[in-house]
Amino acid sequence: MDDDGVVKNKEAKIIIDKAQEMSEQGNFSIREYNLKLDNVIYDQRKVIYEWRDKVMASDDPLSLWIESLISATDKLIIEHTPEDDVPENWHLDQLKETISVMVPVMSEYTFAGVEEAKDIHRTTHEALDRYLEILEPLKEKSGVQAQARKVLLSVIDAYWLKQLEDMAKLKEGINLRSYGQEDPLRTYNKEGFELFTRMYDQIERDASMYLARILRPLTSVTKGVKNHA
Repeated sequence: MDDDGVVKNKEAKIIIDKAQEMSEQGNFSIREYNLKLDNVIYDQRKVIYEWRDKVMASDDPLSLWIESLISATDKLIIEHTPEDDVPENWHLDQLKETISVMVPVMSEYTFAGVEEAKDIHRTTHEALDRYLEILEPLKEKSGVQAQARKVLLSVIDAYWLKQLEDMAKLKEGINLRSYGQEDPLRTYNKEGFELFTRMYDQIERDASMYLARILRPLTSVTKGVKNHA
């Protein structure tokens, strides 16, 4: 430097410019990395808001609820009848008890003697078809439609708020995964998707249970047990 503090060394400018360039590149990489993390939440939010908007705009939210009911029922069967386990180890009593909450007429059916998952599906869908026939006249009732909309929206909102909290916690600790030789971004995408899938399934299941309880007094169930083994 001279007496006025001006740097005379030409190489100093090169070093300063290089340091500035590296700093800007580092900041850009951080912004790009955070944007990729935020895109995961954006994609999830898009799915949830589209679902929510569909419920809000529908003239027949009960039919939307029925879609969730069918989906939740099929997923429960898959969950309780793993292909890598023998039928003797399937928890069919627990499966029937859970489905019966969502599909009350299921209590009249039995899984006794079944040997394959397709038998579980067939019996369950027989009960489900019967239940849907009972629900059909309720589509004309504005009060029922209002309840269906209210249940779907409240369950979606509750689980979405929890999902945001879970994703925030995942994001806070994701960078530590690099110490375990993991790619933080890939891990965040993978575990975020798993969280979202579980949340989506739980929304369908809980909404199915809640509304079925509300509608139970409005549905008539024929007595008698049928064996569809």
